Parts: sequence; structure tokens; C-alpha cells
Amino acid sequence: MPAADYPNYSLIAMIIGGFVFGIGAVASSGCISTALVKVGDGRITGLITMLSFIITVSSVNNGLLSNITAPLQNMTVHQDTMAQTLQPFAIYIILAILVITFIAMSSTLKKNKPSFNVPYNYTGLRNIIFERRLDTLWAAVIIGIVAGFAFLSNYLAHDYGGFSITGPLSSWLTFLTSNGMSISWGMYFTVGIVLGSFVCSLGNGEFKLQGSDGKTLFKAFIGGILMGFGAGLAKGCLVSNGLVYTAMFSIQGWIALVSIFFGITCSSLLMFQIIPSHHLSYANR
Repeated sequence: MPAADYPNYSLIAMIIGGFVFGIGAVASSGCISTALVKVGDGRITGLITMLSFIITVSSVNNGLLSNITAPLQNMTVHQDTMAQTLQPFAIYIILAILVITFIAMSSTLKKNKPSFNVPYNYTGLRNIIFERRLDTLWAAVIIGIVAGFAFLSNYLAHDYGGFSITGPLSSWLTFLTSNGMSISWGMYFTVGIVLGSFVCSLGNGEFKLQGSDGKTLFKAFIGGILMGFGAGLAKGCLVSNGLVYTAMFSIQGWIALVSIFFGITCSSLLMFQIIPSHHLSYANR
């Protein structure tokens, strides 16, 4: 495969976009890829998050919100040269990170391993495929390997890159509202996530059309808007920036990933610790 093409990036846009995306992910109880999984297993919250995300991203790229995001994307623009700078040491850095993470996860998972087993409802092949849970660590390794091969399959489909959610989802809106656009590899990929979730939830007997209360639906809606704005500003979501661009040793991806982490951390502390403790102390007065 040829070397990747690293576009210039805006430091301001990456930081703000990643941070806002992280806030939206907490508000909607999961990132946009999680929303696609929710759509597949029948949850209306996932559908609301997905639709509000698509509309917002399209507005950021070509609509009213582009008047806000375009100036930010033209500020503090830098060349993405980290991959060239770190060669040929990049692979050794990744291996070191992998070993450290593997050891840390193994230790943590052993301490938190459940002391009981959930009884199975099915037998035979259905039980093996849909009910039995893989060890968390090995499930992550397998997902990582499969995701790595997405680079090759995407390249064989006459494109370059790994996998993305933001661009393909906004492309579906363009495809449905205009003529002459063909379906891309990434667009098939997003449909595959929904179908995979549907098959798994159907196979283990958990598929069900599920509504929710107004507060949860509103949070799903706002979360989709925030993630759409952040992803449009940062030129990618947690998947494309946090997995694909980091794997390609793009500084853009690492900056966005750290910003998303801080967005998730700050909003989690606010929503699940600071606000509840404030309400509790107020009620005890």
C-alpha cells in the first residue's frame, strides 16, 4: 500500500472539536458508532442521535454552521509531519504501547473478573455465536486485528484509509437528496455496523423496539448535535481520529484523541459527580 496523504490540520479546530465531541458522547451515552449499534438493536435513542449527528455534520460542512467552523479550521494551521519525523521508530513505539496496555489490562481484568456466570438460554451453535462472551482482553485484540485489515480492504476497494463514520454518514444524506452519487466503501461500512448489531441482538433474543423517556431522548438529540459539530470541526470522530489517524501516526489524530478524552472526562465529572452531589447537599439543607 502507498504512503498515506496527511492533510494540514488546525490545532484550534482539533482541540475544540475533539472536546465538544467528547461532551456529546457522554450526553448521548456513547459515541456515534455506539448510536449505530443502538439503531441495530432497536433503540430509538440511537436513531435520534444518528439523525441529529448527520444533520449537524452536513450543516458544518456545507450549511449554516460552516460560517462558524470555517474560520476556526483556518486558524493555527500546521503540516502533519509526525509520521515522517518518527520513521523508522514508529512501529517500535506502537509495540511498546501495545505491550504496556496488554499488561495493564490483564492485571485490571483479573482483579475485576466476575465471580459468577450468567446462565445460558440457548444451546449449540446459537449459544456459541451469540451468547458466550469472549474474554474482554481477547475480544479487544480480535477487534483490533479485524479493524487493521479494514485498511487493506478499503485500499482494495480503490480508496485509502481505514474506516470512518462521520464522512460516510453525511454521504448517505447527500446520496438520498441528490442524484449521481455512488455508494462508497465507507457507506457500506456504516450499514454493516447496523446490520451486525441487528443480527447479534436477534440471535441472542435481545432485539426489541425500545422507546425512552423524554429526558433521555432529549439528551440523545443534544448529544448527536454536539458530536456532529465536534466531528465536523475536527474532521473526524472518535473512530477516524482516535483509531485510524492515530494508527497512521498522524498528529491530528493524537491531538483529537486527547481532546476527546478531556471532553469525556470533564462532562462525566460534571454530570455524574458534581451535579448529583450538589443536588444531594441542597436536598439535605
